[in-house]
This record gives sequence, structure tokens and C-alpha cells, in this order.
Amino acid sequence: MNDSFIVSQWAQVRRSELVDIPDNFAIHPDFLQSLTRQEFEEAFREIGTMFRQMYTDMAREPERFGLPLYKEEEYGYFTSQAREARKAPWYLGHFLLCIFACGEFSGDGASRGKPSGRGVSCGEFSGDGASRGKLSGRGVSCGEFSGDGVSRGEFSEDGASGGDFGGAAFLADTAEIRRLNQAKKTNILLKALHDYGFVFSVIKNYSLTSGSTLEIDYPDNRNLLQVLSLVAKKVRDTQLKDVKNVYSPDIAFGNAFIGWNYKILAEDLHICSLGEDSGYVADKMHAEADRETVLAMDKILMQQGYTRRRAAPNEGPSLRYYRGAAKTHAYALTSDKGKLYLELRIRNAQDCVPYLQEYPERIAEIFRHSDTGCKNRFSGACKCGVRYTFEGEEKWHCGCCGAPFQIRPVTEDIPHYLKLMEQGGR
Repeated sequence: MNDSFIVSQWAQVRRSELVDIPDNFAIHPDFLQSLTRQEFEEAFREIGTMFRQMYTDMAREPERFGLPLYKEEEYGYFTSQAREARKAPWYLGHFLLCIFACGEFSGDGASRGKPSGRGVSCGEFSGDGASRGKLSGRGVSCGEFSGDGVSRGEFSEDGASGGDFGGAAFLADTAEIRRLNQAKKTNILLKALHDYGFVFSVIKNYSLTSGSTLEIDYPDNRNLLQVLSLVAKKVRDTQLKDVKNVYSPDIAFGNAFIGWNYKILAEDLHICSLGEDSGYVADKMHAEADRETVLAMDKILMQQGYTRRRAAPNEGPSLRYYRGAAKTHAYALTSDKGKLYLELRIRNAQDCVPYLQEYPERIAEIFRHSDTGCKNRFSGACKCGVRYTFEGEEKWHCGCCGAPFQIRPVTEDIPHYLKLMEQGGR
């Protein structure tokens, strides 16, 4: 893992934002017009594994994907270079969405099932989504495919097929891809996609401007093309409708294609309520206990009359809870680089100190912490910091960029969090 590059660190963060696929989940009949439930689900899971491997590979070899190679010691957090590195790992996912949102199946390319006999590439995806076979340095196909609509020819260095797909698999409009796409260096991204089993024909040198049509196949399992197309088109028509900046964190965090969120399948192709509830954060959690904590805390706060609003710090999605007409949130549930945190806007921490012995030690511990504060404290302009004395020492918590107190929450401690806010939140 090349952590010297900013983008490598953020590729790992973006990988943590992929949604875990449960054993059982709903699939609306609209998605099952051409595939059986089993075929669709198997393909959907395979794509999720592939996406996870892609982010892992981005972190290890960012140059292979044309990602910006800025080093942390050279560029600070607020520089334009650091901002670009944070969003760059999303480029490949969004580009793949554009490809499959801008095309249709033609001829027999919509046929279901995996190709048999020689209709697979020499390299197979293992359980972790990594291609274990050789790619022969020229493309994905290492040999000839059988007569099931897959190319009989090999693929040259310029990414063009030496033959055709014998009836076509998936045809995408290159002009429409370019109109919709906001990713950079698409020729490098197309070449990278070859490594994961995708086969492209018609265009030359992986250039979208070299032809009007991009012909796409996935010989190992053509069902993936069907699933990618259906999900991409639904996300385009619902979640991304009228969206101008697809890389804005508040858009990207909820994007069901980039996050490969199985919940996008529960409703028909024209309806999407995904991300409108506590799942905006809960779905990003990988521990069942964390998901339960988000759901339980959200339920209690909503029952108490708080208003829930989505927020999108760079580090992950956040749900913020406001009381009445307040302009600052009282609570927040945040995924910070894949870890769940609860923010508590305790304004009068000194009022909580006498009662800390009544709480579990893990709660008292957050009062022992002290930070230096941001530049506002040193300039004398800070209005959000909290100062108090605990165990004979003066403590300071900055509250400019978020609530002053943060804790890794557990469901059993929710009554304690509410009590702390009663004691020091006003």
C-alpha cells in the first residue's frame, strides 16, 4: 500500500464506503426481466467483490488508474491537489456508470448465463475479486472463445478486438458517454477495466473519440453486463437526475452505483428513496453492532422531535440532528473513514463533571481528552470552544468544525448520551 500518495489513503477510505451485501435482500421484479433471481444476485455479488478489489488496487498502484500522485508531505489538507486526490478514487466507478447508462444490448448479447467451454478468459476472478490468470500483456482474452457471441480474436495493445462479438453484447454511444462522464483520463480507465475482465471493441487506443460506438463484453459472466446496465440507468435517472457535480461528497456518498448499495434494487426502476433515512450512515457500517446503534439512536432522536439532516464531510456521510429552529446540530452520527462516531454538542461541560462517576469509564474518558483547538482559538475569535476542569486539569474542546465531544457509540450507552446532553447541552 503506497500511503505516501494522498490518493492511496483515500482509495482505502472509499473502499470502506462500499455497502456490505447481506444474505437476503429484496429485488424488485423490474430487475428480473431477463435474469432469474439467482443469476441476478450472483452477478450483483460478483460486481461488489470486483469493486472492492478495484479500490484495493487503486491504493496499491494509483498510477495504473491515472490517479494524481500528490504526496501528503508536499500538499496540505486544504490545497486543491488534496481535494482532487480525495475524489479521484470515484472516477472509475462513475466512468463505469456512464458506460452502462449510455448503451443497450443488441442481437443475442442479452442472453443469460455464463459462457461455456472456451468462452472464458484465461484469468478468473477469485473470491476476493482479483484476477489470478495472466492477461498476456495485450488485453483480457488470452485465446479464442467459443461460438456463443464472444470474440474469436485476441485483443491488441490498442484495446481493439481482432474480431467481433458474434452478435454484440452491449453497445454504448461514445458521444453520450463523453457528455455524461466527468472522469479524467478515460483511456487509462478503459485499459484498467480490461484487467478486470471487460472486453472492448470498435474503438482504437482506448479512445472514446475514435469511434461512435463502444462495444463491451464480459466473457466470464455476461450477466454482469445486464446488472451493471440496470443499476447504472436507474441511478442516472433517479439519484443523479439534474445533478451537476457528481463528485460532491453529499452526492457521491449516496450514489448507489459507486457504493454498490443493494437497497437500490428494492424499488422499481423509476423510484428511489435510498438515502432519505438513517441508512445514509448505517449502510456504510460494516459491523452489525454499529448499524444497530445508528438505527436505535436515530429512532430515539426522531421520536423526541429532532429534525434530521444529511451532511457530507470529506471523511464520510453524517446525519445531524437539530432541535427546533437551531442553526447548529445537537447530535451527529458520522462515518469517519469507515468508523462510527457520535457527536455531542455539550456546551457546559463543567455541569457534567460532577456526574461522570455515574457513567461507564468509556464515557468519562472523552472528558479527559483535550485538544489544542483551531486557528480561531489562537486568534481570539473562537465562539464554539468548550473549557472546563476535570481531575484537577483544565481541558479544552474545539467546537468550530463539529460538536465539541465525540465518542465511538454503543447502543447500551444511548441513555447516558441523552443524560449528558440534559446536563450540559444547554
